[in-house]
Amino acid sequence: MQENNTDTTAQDDELRALFSRFDPILPPDTRFMAQLQQRLDTIELLQNKMAAMRRRNRLAVACAAFAGFAAGILSCMLMPLLTALLENLRTEYLFLPDIPHEASVLLWLLPAGAALLTSLRVYDMTSRAGY
Repeated sequence: MQENNTDTTAQDDELRALFSRFDPILPPDTRFMAQLQQRLDTIELLQNKMAAMRRRNRLAVACAAFAGFAAGILSCMLMPLLTALLENLRTEYLFLPDIPHEASVLLWLLPAGAALLTSLRVYDMTSRAGY
C-alpha cells in the first residue's frame, strides 16, 4: 500500500514539475485583437455576400415564374392555331389517318415545355446577370 502512495506522489511531483516549466508564448493583445477584427470583418463580408446572393436568387425566381406564366398563357392562346395548323399539315401533306381526340391532348405538352424552357432560361440569365 505504501508503494502505491509513493508511485502516486512521484507521478504528482513529475506532473507539477512539468506544469511549472510550461511557459507558453502568448501573442500580444494588440495582435490578437487585430486578428480577431480581421476574422470578424471576413464574417461580415461573407454575410453581406450571402444576403446579396439571396436577393439575386429571389429576383431570378420571380422573373422565371413571370416568364413561365407568360409563355404558358401565350402558348395556350396559340393552341387552337397550332391544332389547326397540324390538322392542315396532316390532311394536305402527310396523308395520315385521323388522329383521335385523346392524342391531341399530347399537343398540350408543347406549351408546357415552352413555358418550362422559357422559365428555366430566364432564371439562368437573371441569376448570372448579378442584379
